[in-house]
Amino acid sequence: MHTARFELTASPHIKGPDTTPMIMWAVVKSLIPVILAATWYFGPSAILVVAGATLGCLAVERAFGEGGSLADGSATITGLLLGLTLPPGLPMWMAFLGGAFAIGFGKLLFGGLGQNPFNPALLGRAFLQASFPTALTTWPDLSGPWWALRGDNFALPLMSPDPTATITGATPLGLMKFEGVDSELVRLVIGSHGG
Repeated sequence: MHTARFELTASPHIKGPDTTPMIMWAVVKSLIPVILAATWYFGPSAILVVAGATLGCLAVERAFGEGGSLADGSATITGLLLGLTLPPGLPMWMAFLGGAFAIGFGKLLFGGLGQNPFNPALLGRAFLQASFPTALTTWPDLSGPWWALRGDNFALPLMSPDPTATITGATPLGLMKFEGVDSELVRLVIGSHGG
């Protein structure tokens, strides 16, 4: 009599040659055009916010992560994604704090890469939204020269913002709700409208 042998294993059952770091750094490379587009539309403030969020992620990963965990690229992806969800006029210290929270509480607290129940970048965004609701819902006006800062990127923590740096423009939902004005679909699709 022949007995069948069943073997239970977790997926994936067929493995490819790519490693986790290879995949993570490929995602980082794929985000470069998105970051360039954000900088094209929103000026240097966009790259400053993305840099602040990424530095926050890398600092906490370096300080509290397992040895060599910076090399896998997951902290870099988290910082880039978080920075791309934030208003371009956000102070860099807030972006840094959001990145630090994203890695510390969104990834490392749960045991590291792959153990987190929530997306760390979105957890960092939720933390910033709860901590600084006005700053996260203030999208700067895009008029003026490209190289002009779009907000108060260099504000110090717990300082009042510069009133001249807080000129804002309505978001598409704000325009619709309060003024009954539809936003141009093309601008929404290509991402050239704040908010």
